[in-house]
Amino acid sequence: MNQVQFFAASPSPTPSNELAQLSNAFVQTIKRTADLRYNLWWAFGLFLEDIPRRLGSNEALDHSVDALTSAHASFCIDRVPSVDALARYSRALRSLRSCLDDPATAQSSSTLGAVMVLLSCQGFIGGGVGSSFTGHAEGATRILQARKQFLPRDEFENKVFLSLRGTVLFEGLFNRNISLSPQEWDDLVANKLDGETPEAQTLQYLSRAPSILRRGKEALRLGHDITGIRNETRSIYEACKTILDELKARDTAGTLPGVGPTSPAMTTILHAHVQRTYGIGLAITIFFNGMISALDPNDNLLASETIYLAHEVVSLAYRSEIYRPIGAGYLVIVLHIALARTTDPPTRELLEYAIEEFQKDKIFGTDKLGTRDELENTARLMRFGMTPLADTIADTIDI
Repeated sequence: MNQVQFFAASPSPTPSNELAQLSNAFVQTIKRTADLRYNLWWAFGLFLEDIPRRLGSNEALDHSVDALTSAHASFCIDRVPSVDALARYSRALRSLRSCLDDPATAQSSSTLGAVMVLLSCQGFIGGGVGSSFTGHAEGATRILQARKQFLPRDEFENKVFLSLRGTVLFEGLFNRNISLSPQEWDDLVANKLDGETPEAQTLQYLSRAPSILRRGKEALRLGHDITGIRNETRSIYEACKTILDELKARDTAGTLPGVGPTSPAMTTILHAHVQRTYGIGLAITIFFNGMISALDPNDNLLASETIYLAHEVVSLAYRSEIYRPIGAGYLVIVLHIALARTTDPPTRELLEYAIEEFQKDKIFGTDKLGTRDELENTARLMRFGMTPLADTIADTIDI
């Protein structure tokens, strides 16, 4: 997301009967003037603004939007998906299967959009962080692979990719069913909508992690020299730290460089945006910190850097409380990555307490993570993603 896009027009409802009602209900959840604490556009992506005009052309998309709108309404009332919301979600899944079985619709932009809407819906329906995978991010990548063309085909898909790439990247670190070639990762992550912004650069670095993990695992298994891999990873880590300094400066300022006075609503969006990009930058930097530690266990400086980064995550979590529950939902994965990497007891205590607070929001299945012992188990599973031996360990303990 870049500063130019913030000023695009809000979507207009699609006319006609039942679809008009569905569109009207959905538009209320994505208006840029809507409270960021509950705003779907803010939480899940720009592509949602293009959805209303596509309603009526793809059954899976229609039913997915219906499911998301219903699940969102239930969440806003009592944080628990209603029976009706679950039924609509099941219907949307059936419609998606039908679309995927039809060669004429399986690879369409609207079907890809339906997958993305269901991916958003999953945040309200359930599914614990680190303990299970939604399957929709995996499904979206398979649709792209089936097309033999990973690049976005139109402006709508550019926006879809902007939202999809982060989800696939983070899930791909722990879900071995997401297996992309280096070129496919490049096609997925590089996006003309945010170009070479700092946040885009950190995601581009993260897209190199799967290849490094694979090559590192193979080198260690065969007893090969890992100096080259270690140097490559350290170079990325140092680059991420440099970018993180820039993201922190934007977070401290509360806005983007070169952006003058704006409306109160836009000021709030910019403030939330710089917080979120800093949080994602922290998560990626912590991840590479863990990779370096696995490749170079004698680097004693990494431990102190981990503590600093983890404290930054805790600070951000508390400063972002004004956007909870949905607007700060991204911090769930950031907090867990920090916990997975941190061994310092006082710092872990701070992270665990912050995670317990976020569990109260019941978004992304955080209410199902349970006690601190269970949080530690989740962190343990995620920690395996930070070592080149991830696959070997996972096979051994049957994750």
